[in-house]
Amino acid sequence: MVSSRSGHCRIAAAELILEYIERRGEDDLILPYLAHWHAGQMFAMAGETSRALRQFRFSYVYDGGSRSDTLMCNEYVTGTIAFLENDRDTLIAARNAFPDESHMNRGVLDGLHACFEEPYSIAYCGRCLDADSE
Repeated sequence: MVSSRSGHCRIAAAELILEYIERRGEDDLILPYLAHWHAGQMFAMAGETSRALRQFRFSYVYDGGSRSDTLMCNEYVTGTIAFLENDRDTLIAARNAFPDESHMNRGVLDGLHACFEEPYSIAYCGRCLDADSE
């Protein structure tokens, strides 16, 4: 469970990221989707699921990078959203879209699947990332 203090700190961190995005403007950011992603992670870690989902939905990549890198980034976003929405089937499909089992983001989705019933703050860390799923 997220402590009240750490939850408040994570929310504050997410809000600072959002303030940064607003002040700079998305067009001035090199990778705006990453700023939204990290704000989403902070909200998710704090248990603010609806705010996390909003930011994660801004994290899809529509341009830049190779087609496979873009696909892998978007599958990671899809899998994370599926975890937060308790959609195990979509999480598994996103995880299985990674052609290489050693890909870092595949490992994170494995952890989310292994600890599907846990809050994001637990499933994203430690024992879940080291667990085997399916």
